[in-house]
Amino acid sequence: MDAESAPSTWRGERKRYLDCGLFENGFARVRCPDCHAEYLLAFSCKTRDLCPSCAARRAAATAVLLADDVLEDVGHAQWVLTLWSQTWCCGSMLT
Repeated sequence: MDAESAPSTWRGERKRYLDCGLFENGFARVRCPDCHAEYLLAFSCKTRDLCPSCAARRAAATAVLLADDVLEDVGHAQWVLTLWSQTWCCGSMLT
């Protein structure tokens, strides 16, 4: 699939991804209220699928929301069942 045949939403997300984090596309000046140190923060594209930086930021925000507001503060366990490859092979032949 070439760029011209891609849906317009993909073309828009691709363009935003390529412009993500570039200072020439806009930024905010952030100042610490305590020490008065300043730095520049480039605007992000906020796309959901294509940009790994924005997707990681969204995943981290979701993890914080789950930990703080959704999940109880109790121990959680994860159990993993592992089958030998021979057992898996025999099981698939029985079905």
